Amino acid sequence: MASVAHALTGGVRAVGSVGESVARHAGDMAQLAWESLKATVKGQVAFRDFISQAFSMGVQSLPLVLVTATLSGVVTSQQGGYQFTGSIPLYVLGSIVVNGVVLELGPVMTAIVFIGRVGARITAELGTMQVSEQIDAIYSLGRDPVRMLAAPRILAGMLAMPALVGLANGVGSIAGMLAARSTVGLGYERFLYGARLFWHSYDLFYSLMKAEVFGFIVPLISVHMGLLTRGGAEGVGRATTASVVFMIIAVLGGHVYDLQVIAGGRGYSFTLDGDLTPADALAWLATIRLEPTRAPTVSAAPSAPAVARISRDRAVDVRTSRSTDMTAGIAPPGIPRRAHQSCHRR
Repeated sequence: MASVAHALTGGVRAVGSVGESVARHAGDMAQLAWESLKATVKGQVAFRDFISQAFSMGVQSLPLVLVTATLSGVVTSQQGGYQFTGSIPLYVLGSIVVNGVVLELGPVMTAIVFIGRVGARITAELGTMQVSEQIDAIYSLGRDPVRMLAAPRILAGMLAMPALVGLANGVGSIAGMLAARSTVGLGYERFLYGARLFWHSYDLFYSLMKAEVFGFIVPLISVHMGLLTRGGAEGVGRATTASVVFMIIAVLGGHVYDLQVIAGGRGYSFTLDGDLTPADALAWLATIRLEPTRAPTVSAAPSAPAVARISRDRAVDVRTSRSTDMTAGIAPPGIPRRAHQSCHRR
């Protein structure tokens, strides 16, 4: 009985210690962000320092970001083409590649590159200044390290990250299109048609919003961990490692929840009502064929028409062939018997 009580006590103590550490770090980072905001609003951030950090974070990170984006687009296109061959129309691959790169791979992979190249450097740089007492020297001169060191880096990250993600989105999509042409023989026109089919103007805004959040999180955590460094050269190594781990967890955690928090839950959802099976849905997609000189046509439904709501916030009634939000000039397709499919953006 005593051993059980000791184990429970130890578990509670460990959970409390972790909670205390998380709360302390969160409070310190909130204070750091607030002090940086005040320095920015008051115009106390040196423009020269801001430009220098923006150049280091943005321009010098560009080659690695573009290589990562190219590989992401090529891998997505190759894997998607392999999975889709013989099952559904290949032009759907355009939608998969573009939406995958713009909404997911572009922001996340760029953030990972940003962490490795920028976040680790900031932590090591400020950590070295901390253990060598350069930060104390700044305080002794009556200067504020937040205005001199933290605010320019945070502002530069918020400027550089969206620009890098925008370029990564374009390069990744083009690389995916070229890979689709070379691997599965999907033409450029059909790829672009598939990309436009499920494209929504909010997708790009959503991608850049994610980039803005990541561009704020990464410098904030790296500066915070750098200013907390203690213990000489060994302490700098430990702080840098811990900083990279925290930044990756923060980026991936934000990536999981940003759909609800930032975009208000505007994600894709597919629900199959009634007795419609996935095989029926694939058979319906297979009825769509693309003709080069006009809008795609759809073979007639094999039985009595049913109602389909296939939209990006609006409805389509296949019995009346009315649509208010699909690609201009494209008639809504029919769907198989026993089908009632809802596909909407929440």
